[in-house]
Amino acid sequence: MSKRKLAIFLSMLLMAAGCVGSVMAQGNNVVAELVAASTLTKATKAKELRVGWASWFPFMYRDPKTEKLTGFSVDLYDDHLAKDMGVKTSNGAWRSMCNAGGSVDG
Repeated sequence: MSKRKLAIFLSMLLMAAGCVGSVMAQGNNVVAELVAASTLTKATKAKELRVGWASWFPFMYRDPKTEKLTGFSVDLYDDHLAKDMGVKTSNGAWRSMCNAGGSVDG
């Protein structure tokens, strides 16, 4: 390979590496912004996971004897998800949250 062809090849290789590095740096910024704006990050910072619910036996319902929210989904997010995240949960019925203009995390 002649010196001229080698120089052109190396120049193109360096330019490509620079472009890839630039795109990767921008990609890292985008990823960081997405993580910062994620529901998981917000809930972790607020130390609260807001959960909307609607009665759906056996997944989520009010126990008629205790009036306590219970079911598979409640166990899942109270005993596992919130505990692992180190946060508390707050429950609100979808209807009341939507009518009040509130929002939920999941």
